[in-house]
Amino acid sequence: MAPLTFGVEFEFCLATLPEDAQDPEPYDTRQIYNISDTEAVNTGMHSLNIMDPILRHHYKKRMQNDIVQKHIAKTLISAGFPAITDEDIRRRHNEALLGGPEPEHYRSWNITTDSSIRVPGEDRTPGISEYEWCKVEVISPVLMFTPQAIWQVQKVCKLISRKYRTLTNEWCGLHVHVGQGSKGLPDYGIKNLAAMIWAFEDRLDLLHPLHRSNDAACNSLYNSVPLASELDFETDRPLLLAEQIDRIFECNTGDQVIGLVNDECPSYGSAYNFWNLLSQHSGSSKRTIEFRQHEGTLDPRRVENWIKVCVGLVEFALKTDSDCMGNFLRLVIDEEDYTVVDMLITIGLQRQAVFYERSLGNVF
Repeated sequence: MAPLTFGVEFEFCLATLPEDAQDPEPYDTRQIYNISDTEAVNTGMHSLNIMDPILRHHYKKRMQNDIVQKHIAKTLISAGFPAITDEDIRRRHNEALLGGPEPEHYRSWNITTDSSIRVPGEDRTPGISEYEWCKVEVISPVLMFTPQAIWQVQKVCKLISRKYRTLTNEWCGLHVHVGQGSKGLPDYGIKNLAAMIWAFEDRLDLLHPLHRSNDAACNSLYNSVPLASELDFETDRPLLLAEQIDRIFECNTGDQVIGLVNDECPSYGSAYNFWNLLSQHSGSSKRTIEFRQHEGTLDPRRVENWIKVCVGLVEFALKTDSDCMGNFLRLVIDEEDYTVVDMLITIGLQRQAVFYERSLGNVF
């Protein structure tokens, strides 16, 4: 089996203030000043001399984001992590258009923004509205699944959360990508993984808060994909769970499986996005399944344990024969006493089973 690779995406709100503004939380020693440069933004807007209000708003936000992203990138670079910003990517893209080398993807930590995040004060989102909040997404490079890589991810979490005043609300997510580099996953692995997730999605839901269950950004597969609405050919009744799993195992290719368990292209709204594993993306640097359900967090332990669950599911799918997987799933899907903790133990994640059993208390 080829080594597994992974990547993470952190979404969070970051608080800033101009130098002349009063700190609403003066007891908090984390930095809020000298992150965004209001004077530089105003000077830049004056030089552009744009009159259209929509364009002015667009360019002003881009300038503000560029400055904030550059500050975060410098923080990571000073700690030994290669980091780039949206401004760097735009520059490299323009250089490529003029004959320069094509920019390499997922080799550095990418500091960007995500417009889907809502910050305090926006649409009645709770939080301290006196801050000038920025929408931030930090995307890791492709990492080999090793203890050293997990340590790197944890260190980035600590760097950001200890230096800056951050907030993760219901609009923020933690996304984990898992694959085998540019190889993607073999057909049998996609089949096994999809069947596992289909069988255990209701149990996996218990690892997440209610607002991350069937949310617009992480729809349940049960409610949104073609397999959920398939009917029995002879009776026109909805398929039972065991029959739906049989449908997955009847597929000949990974592409056929993905057509059953993802609803659109790309399936960014699904809790489990298989889209990048389609054969048409062969050679892409993002041949992964994306686990989208976890709520936003910069807590190193929570991030570590969720990464290990995501990788563990993929690893178990790859090392298990499809016939054995089918027999196992049919045996346990209707067992009410078979919990998500039992599932984690089955796939070899004893430490994660203990972590979630302790952290979620009597949920199980």
